[in-house]
Amino acid sequence: GEIRIGDISGSADVTTYGGDIELGNIGGSVKMETYGGNLSLKSANGDVEASTYGGDIELRNVKGSVRAKTNAGNILAELFPSGKNRSVLKTSNGEVTIYLPETAKADIEASIRVRGWWREMKDEFQIKSDFPGSANKYDDNQKEIISNYSINGGGEKIIISTFNSNIKIKKMRSN
Repeated sequence: GEIRIGDISGSADVTTYGGDIELGNIGGSVKMETYGGNLSLKSANGDVEASTYGGDIELRNVKGSVRAKTNAGNILAELFPSGKNRSVLKTSNGEVTIYLPETAKADIEASIRVRGWWREMKDEFQIKSDFPGSANKYDDNQKEIISNYSINGGGEKIIISTFNSNIKIKKMRSN
């Protein structure tokens, strides 16, 4: 069933076998897993692990690393890279949108695998970034669109991958 938890000063480890998980502001690390449902998090001061076999993942205001995986759904994550972590965001069928502060120091590897007719479909999908980086490269052998970004001199490694969908790397709006 569904799990809804408000604010916690410590860490959270939450699992359900079918249903959504909604978490408030978490003072430590987070592990959230469902076998079918959406995952959402207001904020976390530690590392976040989020996985679902079918659903969207929305992670806001994360101060640690992120490992997010869904087999069918979109991923949205707001990260504040500290420079020493490694984050991985993977979906097999959905769009990935990541928000970073303008001052973030990160090295991003983004890739879109194309299933189907490569020549006809490769122009349908894009990696778009508000930060300067490499232009999209097209690997005809792997049927993959790849782009790399070294933001503000580089730092924390962030790996983003999806199939047949778009990737967006956006600057967070400052208040």
